[in-house]
Amino acid sequence: MLIHLDFIPLRPLAGAERAGLMALLSDDELGKVGRFASQALQDKALLSRACLRLLLSQYGALAPHQWHFDYGKYGKPGLSSVQRQATGLEFNLSHSGEWLMVGVLQTHGMRVQLGVDIEHERVRTDIHPILRHYFSAVESTALLALPADEQRGRFFDLWALKESYIKAKGMGLALALDSFSMDLSRPGLGKLTLNTDIPGQSDTGLPLLSRIGLEAQEAEFDSGLWQCSLGRLNADYRFAVSLGGMASEVKLSARQWGAELFATLAQQPG
Repeated sequence: MLIHLDFIPLRPLAGAERAGLMALLSDDELGKVGRFASQALQDKALLSRACLRLLLSQYGALAPHQWHFDYGKYGKPGLSSVQRQATGLEFNLSHSGEWLMVGVLQTHGMRVQLGVDIEHERVRTDIHPILRHYFSAVESTALLALPADEQRGRFFDLWALKESYIKAKGMGLALALDSFSMDLSRPGLGKLTLNTDIPGQSDTGLPLLSRIGLEAQEAEFDSGLWQCSLGRLNADYRFAVSLGGMASEVKLSARQWGAELFATLAQQPG
């Protein structure tokens, strides 16, 4: 089983491009985009929703404007039950700063839980109050045992992993962040090839940690059915993927969008 990861820069849109992407969205989505206060925020929201539709059309036999979404009890987006059953697709998305991350998985009829998160490492974040309130004692102790100059980076590593897990569960902050622990003491080490269509930029290997330990206080929790990975897109952004419901190894593929890929996908029939 393969999880496809796409990294898309969130950027200002030109008028004609904005109009073309708006044509892909439902009336409900257009209303949500329009409620953002600034044009910059509206463009990011529009890109996020339109790019998800363009991506889904690479894996399912529907035009971008034909996808329909439902939302879980705590707001997690997913395909409508009819389209999920017909296509077998599961997705999740996350945005932070100037990047959008989308994960898409063909489930082959299996019931799985997918969550992704991308985080911008912010130098002004006071990590210690967050540690006390939202991290488990195991996570906080391990982090504070690190040299001081490594603690901020580890904080954002753990935060991305924890966000990806609660997004996979579909419970948002209804699931207490200190009720489960991520263990980075013995991860698998590897690299993830990042494919790109950007002229002059070659494919590159991203650092990737896999088989990250996970323990939770939930009833009937089985750590053997969860797979968590952590990577670095660049010096400022890291990303995490959590998948529940799979005991066999899941692989990741990654792609970074440039203008050529965006233009190609945007030309799909609407």
